[in-house]
Amino acid sequence: QKSGRLADRDGQPIGGKKPQRSFAVSLIRLASGGIGAKFELPQEGFSRQATKLDAYYSTSIDEAQTWSKPVRITWPHSPTNSTWLIQTRGGRLVLANEYWYTQPGDRGLGVCSAFYSDDRGQTWRESGERLWVWEKGGVSQGSAEVPCIVEASDGRLLMFMRTYYQRIAQSESHDGGKTWSGVKLNNLASGNSEIYLARIPPTDDLLCIWNQASAEEIKTGFYRARLTAALSKDNGKSWQNFRTFAASPGQQKVGRITPTDPPGFLRTPMAVPTKELMRADEFHMNRAPRIAFVGDRTYVTYTHRKYRYEGSKRKAIENSRKLRVLPTAWFYGEEK
Repeated sequence: QKSGRLADRDGQPIGGKKPQRSFAVSLIRLASGGIGAKFELPQEGFSRQATKLDAYYSTSIDEAQTWSKPVRITWPHSPTNSTWLIQTRGGRLVLANEYWYTQPGDRGLGVCSAFYSDDRGQTWRESGERLWVWEKGGVSQGSAEVPCIVEASDGRLLMFMRTYYQRIAQSESHDGGKTWSGVKLNNLASGNSEIYLARIPPTDDLLCIWNQASAEEIKTGFYRARLTAALSKDNGKSWQNFRTFAASPGQQKVGRITPTDPPGFLRTPMAVPTKELMRADEFHMNRAPRIAFVGDRTYVTYTHRKYRYEGSKRKAIENSRKLRVLPTAWFYGEEK
């Protein structure tokens, strides 16, 4: 996802001598009181390819007026797609990361890992494991993509990843991100869409917002339409309070979707429903949620796109970023 140009108060680019558009910016408030920023810049010779980016880290101690010299996080010339930065209670910086590999004739392979720093972002190391989905007892491999990491109240790090297997993939770390368990598919029904995990202050419950979808919805192009919110009060072992956060017109607002079939590879044949499969005059795509907490309120942003058919031709009529601000208590309400 593209962001604007990053510059300090004097207009000087943070990422180099010339202004350039950054990608996937992740800002966090550090325990020290400063601001940590992860951002990505295109690798030399690549201006658009999303998997040809380098991730950098910079800090500000004056509320973003000036920034430290950026430090490279990821390996140069690697097919990375780093996502969101966190800082653990112990002060370690941890960055979720994805590698995307592809070659002619295959469906591509997403492999996840984590980078971490114990010296305030001056140097970075990468976890030893590479995380993906094993198919058919290990006969073949499946992608794990766009990872999101949260620190649970018991100190474990929990990583959620999107897949084509109608479920969310997860792994956990007991040593702050150095090593990770093998990937398992949990019981949260999901299309191949981004997930965001966050820990709610001050309860330490976990909040997950993602595109919950049934197999039929995945098959008919509704896999990135419904955003569902759910809570875990036991550090991700179980989930409750399922609530529809956003949906497309005509799409059913449901609590929890309980799949009747075991996980299996299922790629949607279409990003937007055909005219015949539309459930209303418009189709709304709601995806890529982000969560932040301020006081007793929860701020959620997500990508919102609208489509309509004029005759037989599909037309995009809106592409925006939505912000919803809700009392955090809303997520503890009844399932619906």
